[in-house]
Amino acid sequence: MIGGPVFTFYDDNGAPIRTVAHIRSDGTLTNTQTGKTPADNGNQTITTDLVTGEVVVVGPSRVDTAPGGGVVLAQVGRIVRENGLVTELDGRNDLVTGDLADFCAYMAAP
Repeated sequence: MIGGPVFTFYDDNGAPIRTVAHIRSDGTLTNTQTGKTPADNGNQTITTDLVTGEVVVVGPSRVDTAPGGGVVLAQVGRIVRENGLVTELDGRNDLVTGDLADFCAYMAAP
């Protein structure tokens, strides 16, 4: 399940200037060949400045947890993007940094 409210903020002239989305996700991933099924959950806030284009993502947008094995993939903390490029990165952000070794090893193991 993925969902949550999106709020739009307006300037004094009625023009939209910012959106704030609160997104929650609950699910699992499955490797049909190995049968591995880590939980895949998130709860993030995404703030978009509609004037500058800056996007700020805060919170655990994705945490994949192996049963009995702990976190194998995490996208948590704070990411700031300007014009699509990451300008600030705080926390553990495996997808942005490309640190997928733990996740891939877990999913591939029999």
